[in-house]
Amino acid sequence: MSRLCVAQMDEQDFGDVKIGQLVLVRTADLPDSAFTGKVSSVAPIVELGDINLRGERNSSVTQIVEVIIDLTAFGRLAVGMKVNVYFRSSDSLH
Repeated sequence: MSRLCVAQMDEQDFGDVKIGQLVLVRTADLPDSAFTGKVSSVAPIVELGDINLRGERNSSVTQIVEVIIDLTAFGRLAVGMKVNVYFRSSDSLH
């Protein structure tokens, strides 16, 4: 069983994300938990969005791309929870 997660990514990172790429998902609501998954699709359109970039405290309006993550482990994640998605490079598996 899997669960989908929609992530917003800054368009500047668009070329670095590929279908099938492994991800790690974390949330401040469950600080001792990490959830795994993979990229199942990347939207073919760039749009304006409100995003929190690289740990900044305030969000800003920027150009974003939506990425769909297929979570293979989702534990107590709930619909609507704010998460951080870490895209693993092909040579980084931890």
